[in-house]
Amino acid sequence: MSIPKFQIPKKPFYSYLELPKELEFWELFRSFEKQFDTCFLLESAGENQYDSRYSVIGFDPKHTIIGNIGTLEIDGKSYSVENPYYELRNIANFDSLSISYAGGLVGYLSYNSMQFFEPKLKITSHPDFPAMEFGLYLDGLIYDKFT
Repeated sequence: MSIPKFQIPKKPFYSYLELPKELEFWELFRSFEKQFDTCFLLESAGENQYDSRYSVIGFDPKHTIIGNIGTLEIDGKSYSVENPYYELRNIANFDSLSISYAGGLVGYLSYNSMQFFEPKLKITSHPDFPAMEFGLYLDGLIYDKFT
């Protein structure tokens, strides 16, 4: 059984709107958090310089991916793989022409994932957390602190 491949649109669609001045982006995230099982907030920190001008809210991932030693689970369906991290790299085609946020994989690699990069390590898996977990997000909100 072959593992599905993911694609992010080459040219993402952006719609611009102005938020009311009294609306805090954090409060907007809190409302998404109540509506969706999975969402994220990437907050730019620091002075309002070019590299810290954006904050992003993502919600309702199109796919969820969980990896542990020997398995990669996509949307609840489990696949036997040699290395879930390398397999994740093979299934994700992120060939977007956007220089801004265009969606993508958001999640984490835990300490247990070190085994994917250094096979000689024998790390005991955590019973409550997978070695890696990602969502494929194609929708979101971008807040530009300058504009």
